[in-house]
Order: sequence, then C-alpha cells, then structure tokens
Amino acid sequence: MKKIFISGQVTGLENYQEVKARFANVEQRLRDMGYQVFNPCRYVAEGTEWTQAMCICIGLLVKCDVIYMLQGYQSSSGARFELETALRLQKEILYEPLQCHE
Repeated sequence: MKKIFISGQVTGLENYQEVKARFANVEQRLRDMGYQVFNPCRYVAEGTEWTQAMCICIGLLVKCDVIYMLQGYQSSSGARFELETALRLQKEILYEPLQCHE
C-alpha cells in the first residue's frame, strides 16, 4: 500500500475547522482509493508555530511515497516547501483534482 501525504494551504486561512474538514474529505477519498494517508491536520495542532509545523510535516512526508497537492497550494509557502522537498526526494506527485483511470 502506497503512503500519501496531503499538502495544501493551512496558514492564513480564517476558518481552521473548514480547513480540517477539507483535508478530512480528501483523506477519506484517498483511503477509498487504497492509500495509507498522512493528513497533517491530524498531526499538527491548531496554532502550532510555522517552523515547528513544517518540521512535523516534512517528517511525515519523508515516510511517504506520494504527495497530493490540493488546489490553491501555490498560495502557501508551506505547501510549496513540501512540494520542493518532494521533488528533491523524487516522490510521486499528484495534483487535485485527481483523475481516476478505471
């Protein structure tokens, strides 16, 4: 089973509960597709300082085979950092919306 990390904007968005719900919905879709999902909202508490949050996220990302970039990631310095790290580590990169080939 491939491990996948969800990456998207969190910092700067006003309603953290909506952010968590969005990440949870994506997490469930990816689980349904057979991935073991690493949702950063489950590991980083609301209000965690950015550098500490990134340390946690990069630690999760290195364990994964794939990174899944949510729409709007371009507006997030953290998500762009995660993408750059994934590129350097030669991870598979998928972008929302994910096209399913059946």
